[in-house]
Amino acid sequence: MRGTIRGINNTRVFLQIAALLGSLSFFSVSAQGSGFNCGTRKVVKQAGGGDCATIGACLPSGTLTGNWCVDIQDNATYAEQVSVASVVTNDYMIVIGSTTGNFLPIVSPPANSTAAFVLANSSVVVSGVNIAPTNAMTYGVLVSSTYVQLSSVSVQDAGGLISAAGVRLSSWTTVSYMGVTMAGTQASGFWLSGSTMTTVAYSSAQVNGGDALLLSGASSNTISGSYLGSLDGLGAYLSDNANGNTIIQSYLYSQNMQTLNLDNANGNTLSQNDITNRGEGYSTLYVSNSSNNMLEFDAIENTANGHGLTIGSDSNGNTVSESAIYAAGSFSVLSLDGSSNTLNNIRADNTGGGNGVYLTGVGNTLSQSTITTNGAGYHALVLYGASSNTISGSYLSNPAGTGAWLDGNSSGNTLSQSTITSNAEGYQALYLFGVSANTIIGSYISNPAGDG
Repeated sequence: MRGTIRGINNTRVFLQIAALLGSLSFFSVSAQGSGFNCGTRKVVKQAGGGDCATIGACLPSGTLTGNWCVDIQDNATYAEQVSVASVVTNDYMIVIGSTTGNFLPIVSPPANSTAAFVLANSSVVVSGVNIAPTNAMTYGVLVSSTYVQLSSVSVQDAGGLISAAGVRLSSWTTVSYMGVTMAGTQASGFWLSGSTMTTVAYSSAQVNGGDALLLSGASSNTISGSYLGSLDGLGAYLSDNANGNTIIQSYLYSQNMQTLNLDNANGNTLSQNDITNRGEGYSTLYVSNSSNNMLEFDAIENTANGHGLTIGSDSNGNTVSESAIYAAGSFSVLSLDGSSNTLNNIRADNTGGGNGVYLTGVGNTLSQSTITTNGAGYHALVLYGASSNTISGSYLSNPAGTGAWLDGNSSGNTLSQSTITSNAEGYQALYLFGVSANTIIGSYISNPAGDG
């Protein structure tokens, strides 16, 4: 039965987020209720009776002298690309959508459009609008300016007509209660390219073949309370110096790829997330060429035959703390090839009987942790060609095989104040072969059915 790592319930506690966001009927937010007093209010009604019959006709130009609200007061489908640019806002806001909160209009752009909303102006709010393309386009929403807010907006691309991303975001942008569903084989959900200080909160991206979240060269952004899932792509991909980002209290999922990939991504924080994978042969979380990342209070699970967590040989100085990692096959729960990484108070459990932790790196620390498996011919802990690593205060157990296995010229490692157990005839609690200068001190080593 899965345990608790110092207050973290590792039974996929964040499934509630997935259930909530996956079924949200996205609602509009009143401009006045959100703190926007409309100096100018333009009413859009497609059938007449308002100030304009199209959204674009009610947009401002020139210089604002107060907040400008475009209030769409029907549930009509608007076949237009809504573009905002070259307005001097003077610290006022342009608010677009069903600002009274009573309607849910649809924007479905014509052929040859870039996106339903092209926001090249700062200080724009889009609220309470559905985007449902019927023609090919590059994005659902394209934001290329700062200080934009998207709230209670949905992108529903059932026909796979969006080629790049449901939403592409710039810097200093805020997204909340937004739902993105993509049927295309390549399109991402949320794409932050070179963005900084952008926030995505309480939102969902469910994609087919792209990445639910793509951070490319994006730094100091925050993703919180969100659902990020992909069928054949990644739940989240951080690459090209995507540094200093935070993903917190979110649910990430992939069916046939790695769920979360850090590739040349440094100093990021992953906290209190549920990260799960069903991809045969893939790692749920893969860290490559990435350093100084912090993983804390996370639940990481691979329900197929793959690693829970892989830290590659070019990834150093990362910390995994207060987290639970699960695998269910012949792959090790955690594969650690990098150097100077720290694993503290983790639980690594292989319910499929494969290895627990497979360590080949240099200068890593594993402390106050529980590593378990129950597979004949496998090991709770493997040190192969590993040197100068420290394992302390930990519980290493494989009732059906070997507790700890040191091989491949492993040297200079220290096992201290730990419990290493087996309960299998023909196996050892601790096995050393072709190794040198290792230290085992103050530890309990037991195999009642075989060799200690």
